[in-house]
Amino acid sequence: IGDFLMNIKLDRHSTMYKNILKLEPAHSLIFKDSEVKTYKYWELDTQSEIRLSSEGEYVEAFLEKFEDSIDKRIRSDWAICSELSGGVDSSSIVSICHKKLKSEQFHTLSDVMPKNLAKLNLSSIDDRKLIQDVVQYLGLKNNHYLTGEEKTYLESIERAATIQDEPPREFLNVFFDLMMDKAQSLNSRVILSGYGGDDVVSYFGYYFHEELLLQGKWKKLWKEIKWRSELNGTSPYGRLGGTINHALFDSSNSRNLRKGRFTKRILKDYHNKRIKTGIRDEFANELDMKGRFQYARQMGFAGSTVREKIGSRLTHPGMFPLRLEYGDISTGHNKIEYRYPLLDIPLIQFFTSIPSTEKIKNGESRYFFRNAIKGLVPDSVINYKDSKGNTSPSTTWRKFRDKEMIVDSLRSIGMNDAIQEFVNVEEYIRSIDLERRTKEFSNLKGQRVLLLHRKLQKLKGLN
Repeated sequence: IGDFLMNIKLDRHSTMYKNILKLEPAHSLIFKDSEVKTYKYWELDTQSEIRLSSEGEYVEAFLEKFEDSIDKRIRSDWAICSELSGGVDSSSIVSICHKKLKSEQFHTLSDVMPKNLAKLNLSSIDDRKLIQDVVQYLGLKNNHYLTGEEKTYLESIERAATIQDEPPREFLNVFFDLMMDKAQSLNSRVILSGYGGDDVVSYFGYYFHEELLLQGKWKKLWKEIKWRSELNGTSPYGRLGGTINHALFDSSNSRNLRKGRFTKRILKDYHNKRIKTGIRDEFANELDMKGRFQYARQMGFAGSTVREKIGSRLTHPGMFPLRLEYGDISTGHNKIEYRYPLLDIPLIQFFTSIPSTEKIKNGESRYFFRNAIKGLVPDSVINYKDSKGNTSPSTTWRKFRDKEMIVDSLRSIGMNDAIQEFVNVEEYIRSIDLERRTKEFSNLKGQRVLLLHRKLQKLKGLN
């Protein structure tokens, strides 16, 4: 409960229920002869490297595996839906599906803002223009824009509290309801998602400069840093300093170096977050919440190469496992299955085995993936460097629209409600009131307290 309220994603196996644990990612459990045994059934091979003769050969082999990953996920007797956010990940999946499926079998779902919200200055998180570019470029017939105008923010909170086993720590899962309701209305049982691409297959370039530094490839490092700095309009010397800093202090092998360096900043963040969340002192002290928060913030990704870092990200407790677990529960409730082509194991293994110098070139992040999908999607999507497609625009504007309703719901929590054991709700509301007075748009954090409150209420009703 404390981890949920403070958004600490540290533990792979604990739950909010006593004596009930989760299996760790990529593990199986066998119960036999009164004994429980677990074993790891899959792990990314981070040592193998594929060497081909040209960039074109890498691209050809990648596209073959990419199409195969989609072929495996569009098998269905029902219509197929696919998310379309305007980013390179979802757009490339949609493009390949468009080639393989009849138009009446295929629908795209786009989470967007209502058109009349420009005056609220929220348009910066909406990629509707890019979505329209993809629709026009491919000639899509069945694109559906989902704004959430018909559903309140609190309805989504209530639904999540009802169907999830515990409040989901990966919060976008709470707002999958728009996609699932629309898919059901289209007689579909499958939604394809580009989730996970930018962390693995359409890799942004995390750790690339650090890898070059640790391998002593100074000339190549300086060239890449200069190219990247020219593209971004930043100082190459500042970027080089940042690379050295990350290599020394963010490496999993440098945990002792990081302790003193980050403690002051992390403790300040902890106190600000705890006050804003209203967590009671005695509850925080009992769980050593300060220590857990600090450890979670300092926990890096294991390894010194890009491949090793990607392997670590795949099973990190704050990354893929949470999204996939809670997403599976949400979609299963609606008799729908989310499928993730960019998390296909053979595809991931192939991509991670490509040399890092083929993935990032000339300072361009996502170089390999952008090059591979040329012709599949419009140039406006490939060349756009700041896509917001990983957000949920409708969620942001619904929270803005319903903020008074959210605060009223918080005010209705009684002094004897179960959540008061963990959170001083009155203190929490005061922090929200202060934020509302000092900011034009309040990014209310009330969803965590509300969701936990509703879940505890529902569990109480089961007793």
